[in-house]
Amino acid sequence: MKQNKLLLFTTCMSSLLFHHAHAETVSAGTQTKEAEQAHTKQAAKSKTAQASQKAKGTSPQEDKAESIVVMGAGAARETQKLSHMALQQVVPGTSPLKTLSKLPGVMFTSSDALGSYEWSQQIIIRGFDQSRVGFTMDGIPLGNLAYGNDNGLSIGRALQTENNGTATLAQGAGSVGVAASNDLGGTLEFTSIDPTEKFGADVAATGGSYGTWRTFARVNSGTLPGGGRLYVSYDYQDANKWKGKGIQQQQQANAKFVQPLGDKVKLTLFGDYSQRAENDYQDISKEQIRTIGYKLDNITNNYGLAKDIARAYQNGTAFPAGIKDQDQSYYNSAGLREDVLGYGKLDFRLTDRLKGSATVYGHTNTGQGIYATPYTPTPDALGGSPLSVRTTEYDIHREGFIGSLSYEIGHHTIEGGFWFENNDFEQARRFYPLSEDGYTGSSVHWFRGNSFATQWQSAFNTKTYQFHLQDTWQITPALKLNYGFKSLVVDNRGRQMEGSEMGVSVPTNTYAGGSITSANGFLPQIGANYRINKHNEIFADFASNMAAFDNSSTGATSPFAMTSAAYAASKNSLRPEMSYSEEIGYRFHNRRIQASLTGCYIQFENRLLSI
Repeated sequence: MKQNKLLLFTTCMSSLLFHHAHAETVSAGTQTKEAEQAHTKQAAKSKTAQASQKAKGTSPQEDKAESIVVMGAGAARETQKLSHMALQQVVPGTSPLKTLSKLPGVMFTSSDALGSYEWSQQIIIRGFDQSRVGFTMDGIPLGNLAYGNDNGLSIGRALQTENNGTATLAQGAGSVGVAASNDLGGTLEFTSIDPTEKFGADVAATGGSYGTWRTFARVNSGTLPGGGRLYVSYDYQDANKWKGKGIQQQQQANAKFVQPLGDKVKLTLFGDYSQRAENDYQDISKEQIRTIGYKLDNITNNYGLAKDIARAYQNGTAFPAGIKDQDQSYYNSAGLREDVLGYGKLDFRLTDRLKGSATVYGHTNTGQGIYATPYTPTPDALGGSPLSVRTTEYDIHREGFIGSLSYEIGHHTIEGGFWFENNDFEQARRFYPLSEDGYTGSSVHWFRGNSFATQWQSAFNTKTYQFHLQDTWQITPALKLNYGFKSLVVDNRGRQMEGSEMGVSVPTNTYAGGSITSANGFLPQIGANYRINKHNEIFADFASNMAAFDNSSTGATSPFAMTSAAYAASKNSLRPEMSYSEEIGYRFHNRRIQASLTGCYIQFENRLLSI
């Protein structure tokens, strides 16, 4: 594990957006804490205007449309929102991360057209990739969105495309209340839409090249006798790879129920089930593209060639014609993920000034990363192929609580909250047999059992505690100050399991075990917004953030991905990664144009790398 300092300087891009929305549409969707208060007054004006229009016999919808992007008017930091409408203006099944790449300062890449293939997904925001950006859905933490995620799941497996509500991006630093322990480079807060007040059904089907097809159906109950509202939705998506052989397949179901409990309390229940199986594209280097071509891929349709490559490597003989080494093309590889996610939330207003919420959530995940390896042959007694299936296996069980209270007094809105999560994560490297006479690509699309060897197995527990407190002070009608801090403690424990515990023979596990804590009691944020007039405003902010250590045997910044000797030698000197972000910006907005120009400076310290 190597630790050093890195200074990252970024000049943020300017943004220009034309639209036909009135000022009040800026307040649509979920607001950042400091922007919410200002937009409440605008919403009140909006209702008055709508009532006036109704009196005149005109509809406000005839005169405006929902803004596609909102530049965060009134916010003390660079904030951008993509509306529900914007997220629906793409091919159904497209990753919302890909849609967000239309925002300045955001870059997204993937190997497939829909952006849903997780092995190749990468989103970068101001130089930080997804492992250092905080992600939530309805406030529920999604973890670091790494492929081998040890503490969450991707947004595509948590929420169906059609059920996405407003997505809020804070590029420099998110609100101190965001439930994330890795957010060095901002936050992405997704929301789910609510059930409608009227009964209805939505059905959609998509077809395309390479056998692409997707069906989706959602049924809204409308308002039930007790005042509650419910929707249930299901989709099935299937597509062939655009090169090589294999499929990318997902089925998913969402359900959401909203029930008022009197005038001052609302209950929300949400559930998600996702099952994903995807054949991988072969990783290729720049040199391979130059010498072989970009269409190089797995050789899933040629089991005989795959066996010849494996035997050549194992026997030290010449590789078949056109094959440079055993890693040029694998026979097959795939990723399997099965997730169940749910939460229950109470929103309550105790008085006209005091309101709050309490959420409990749970998430389970089972996953396998699979490839047919030429390095380990199948024993003769189990089939005798020179290949075997190597897996990296994942098992997540996490549950948590999020609570917050907000109190308005004078020109101040004081808000505080607490987040706790307990996460048990197991990870293992295993090998499964292949027969000598055949192996079809479709057989990687089910979870395997009865391994013939376990190379290592690890068990981890992570406890996360986060407290935050902030105040939004409307000093004058034009000047608003937002300031606060969060305290973050993450306790990691790792244990390498022995062969006797697993009932199998396993070599001595050299990965590290033990405990390590990431802690910082004072991570401050302060920001200000000054409205020059109704069309122009300036803002500035500063934020300090810490990213907790990863807790796995394969994480890029996990102390437990080292050997026991390396861990013992470096444990006392390791420090969590830190960032210090400064922003200053200008916004312009009227009925047709939104524009912003932002400059930022980020200092990134204690960068951790596994070598």
